[in-house]
Amino acid sequence: MTPLIEPALLLALRNGTAHGYDLADQIGETLGMRRIDHGNLYRGLRRLEDEGIVESQWNDGAPGRSKRTYTLTETGEALLDAWAETLQFTKERLSALLESYER
Repeated sequence: MTPLIEPALLLALRNGTAHGYDLADQIGETLGMRRIDHGNLYRGLRRLEDEGIVESQWNDGAPGRSKRTYTLTETGEALLDAWAETLQFTKERLSALLESYER
């Protein structure tokens, strides 16, 4: 998973349970990317599930075939908070660097 995909994925799941294709659309929209590699996304989701960051279950109630849906766990919420802190710190450092460059 590329570096910003993970926090964007966690952010999308903070908004509620979703399946992979919906998550890909939300991540693409958040990051301004046209295409999200679904294979990498699903591998990342499995890894996050193995780490207790997300949970999944099969949803048979939707029209069409069954879909695996994903939910953020409390551990995932804490990881998203840590990502937000790290990204804010990085944003501040980048802003300082650019301000210095522009002088």
